[in-house]
Amino acid sequence: MIIPSVISKSILVLKSTLLSLASLLVFLLGTSTVQAQFTFGQNAANLGSGCYRLTQANVDKKGYAYKTAPVNLNDTLDIKLRIDFGSNNGGGDGVMFVFRDTLDTPMIGSHGANLGFNASSMLTNSLGIEFDTKRNIGAGAGNGDPQNDHVAIMKNGSTDHTSANNLVGPNNALPSGANLETGTYHTVDIKWNPSTQTLRVFVDCSLRATYTADIINTIFNGDPEVHWGLLGATSGAVNFQKFCLGEDIESYIDTLPGVINMCKGDTVDLDAGDTIVNYLWSPGLGLSASNIRNPRAYPSDSTFYTVRQTYQCDTNYESVQINVIPPNFTTNAIVTNAQCKNDCDGAIDLSVVGGTALNGYAYEWSTSTTTQDLSSLCDSMYIVTIQDTSLASPNYLCYLLDTFFITEPTQLVATIFNATKTKCPLSSNCDAEADGVPSGGTVPYQWHWTSNESVQQASQLCAGWNFVTITDDQGCQAIDSVEIDVPDSIVTIGYGDTTICINSVAAIVAASSGGTPPFSYIWHENSLTGPIVSIASADAVTPVITSTYFVESYDGNGCFGDTSKVNVHVRPQLDIDFEHVDTICPYDTIDLTAIGVGGDSLYSFAWQSGNFGPTITVSPDETRYYVVTLTDFCGTPFTIDSIKVQVGGYDDIRPSIRVEDDSICSGKSIYMIASGQGGYNGPDEYIFTWQHNQSNANIQFIQPTETKKYAVKIEDLCLSKPAWDTVVVYVGDTVNPKIDFVPPVACKEADVIMSIEDFDYRYTYDWVIDSIDAYHQYGYDSLLYRFSETGCYDLDVFITTDFGCQSLVSYDCPIRIQG
Repeated sequence: MIIPSVISKSILVLKSTLLSLASLLVFLLGTSTVQAQFTFGQNAANLGSGCYRLTQANVDKKGYAYKTAPVNLNDTLDIKLRIDFGSNNGGGDGVMFVFRDTLDTPMIGSHGANLGFNASSMLTNSLGIEFDTKRNIGAGAGNGDPQNDHVAIMKNGSTDHTSANNLVGPNNALPSGANLETGTYHTVDIKWNPSTQTLRVFVDCSLRATYTADIINTIFNGDPEVHWGLLGATSGAVNFQKFCLGEDIESYIDTLPGVINMCKGDTVDLDAGDTIVNYLWSPGLGLSASNIRNPRAYPSDSTFYTVRQTYQCDTNYESVQINVIPPNFTTNAIVTNAQCKNDCDGAIDLSVVGGTALNGYAYEWSTSTTTQDLSSLCDSMYIVTIQDTSLASPNYLCYLLDTFFITEPTQLVATIFNATKTKCPLSSNCDAEADGVPSGGTVPYQWHWTSNESVQQASQLCAGWNFVTITDDQGCQAIDSVEIDVPDSIVTIGYGDTTICINSVAAIVAASSGGTPPFSYIWHENSLTGPIVSIASADAVTPVITSTYFVESYDGNGCFGDTSKVNVHVRPQLDIDFEHVDTICPYDTIDLTAIGVGGDSLYSFAWQSGNFGPTITVSPDETRYYVVTLTDFCGTPFTIDSIKVQVGGYDDIRPSIRVEDDSICSGKSIYMIASGQGGYNGPDEYIFTWQHNQSNANIQFIQPTETKKYAVKIEDLCLSKPAWDTVVVYVGDTVNPKIDFVPPVACKEADVIMSIEDFDYRYTYDWVIDSIDAYHQYGYDSLLYRFSETGCYDLDVFITTDFGCQSLVSYDCPIRIQG
């Protein structure tokens, strides 16, 4: 145990106790004596504890209180008072402090502005110090009072500041000119110095009036013995006025010891007096506080302290010399830090250097251990107190504090970064990579992976969970893990299905997901084995006929993905049909109309005759041909055709039907156009009658649901022989075959057979299993699939018939795989 070396406090405690008893005795004796020492009357009353009321807060009151025993003006006087002038700022009238030669009656004069000072017994041989709180001006009451509460020194019972009895003032009672009626006590100090014959008046420690004169002879006719007291008065203005006797600062302060010796690092309690006194210690360094009566001192070096003590308006100074004795020994230690984070295996091997302790030293650590050395230490700060316990040593009981730090490495952390997936989808190769990055601990490091690799960057990781153990130079270990994934299946989609004109440019674009970007592509024309047209993800083609472009994909690891295609429909070559022209007579007027076919339908017609537009009007006098050139907006190669105008004789009507597409899927809408040649007056005379709906419009929009033959009859107004033409529209249906699952519920790694009923080898089937695996253009009626994970799997089958009709058969959770 460390023994405190502070100087024994028993003497200080005894001193404090004796002072407290002495103060109590003075208080008890003072209370009983004070009452007998004062003579008071009228409205005055003893309030106890050395306090007296002069007036109540009532109209026309007056009161007096005199010190019964006289004082001698040949002695220095310091009369300390605390006066409460009331709280009514509009009240009055004030208080008069008086010196008088005797206590003859009357003891007090009139109330009001005279403040009781005008008694016949005080018209001579008296001196008053006026504290006036009510301004008295005007006829019959004018005392020459200023605006503010004021202090004046008067004589011979007068309060008239305009008379010769006004010795000093009037001056503001407070320096700021503020009112005295604050409802609180003001300190009043009356000081008389016989050597300088100076009377000074202080209010709240501020000098308010000074009078220098031989008052013993000029006021009191050579008699130095006088009585002093206080008078108070009210008029129509009232206040509760009272005073208390003040006390000297010596009653409350203690004398400090001259010298205190202490060991370095110790503390000592200082005590300079009562709490009623204000204190300021200097210097403040090495003190618990510099503004209290009893600070705790702990200077690191010898220091001379001074305390300023102030009470009311008194000031006193005390001082003490504290000598600090430093220890004559030091420490030396071998510190062994902890090896790993949170390992408590540190140690401190402590030695004492120098010193004069014959019997050794006492040790006390912050851990409460009292041995010289410590072991099994955690990361922390350790403070040791070493004390000289040899009685013969000049440093007996002096001690030394020293601080040591046990550190530990930062936490060794293993973190796996940059983990890749295995190279290819659906592959079981162990070819994934990852970096095992250490932080903290103590370099150098060693690595050990699940793959038995001992390098920082592993490159032979299998799918699933992989671990790395990092060991630092102290043998501390940290482990991290990462789950290596298999890349998603590479799904490639071709974009750019469009319709163009011959010689126009079409964009073909491929985009892939899954696998490992970036992706590369090979485009083939018309089949996956067709000629290569591009190796870019996007390119431009200019087919002259409708073509299909197939793309195959590879990811950044060279893994093969799926395929896709883009259809570029090329509009047909331009062709010209003509509206039928009947045989006409010479110079008859007839319209010739050319009808564009193919291209983009934005046609321009240029006739050899120099006319433009699809229709020209002619009046030939003989049979002749009219030639027209057809072009379109998108630049399809132009075509030239001609129409014969038979002048004289009529041809048979020759009907024809042009259908937009004669092979369609059920529900698709197409158009049919009926036209003809021959007859009288040509097409202008034609009447069209469709067999399927009896419509007379030459253009029909149909939406057949089955293969059907359509027929149209054309006749003219001249009763030419009607003519028929027919066309067959072949309609293909979508199919929705049933798919069987055997078994529908299976265990992991079991094979499930999915079979299509009514399988048609002419159709194309694309299988998608739970949006994970896809089998495109699968040409068999059954698919054998092994599920490696438990769960519920969906199935989508996209079916394209030989007509190109597409349908989707979807099953939600037809297969359940259990563990």
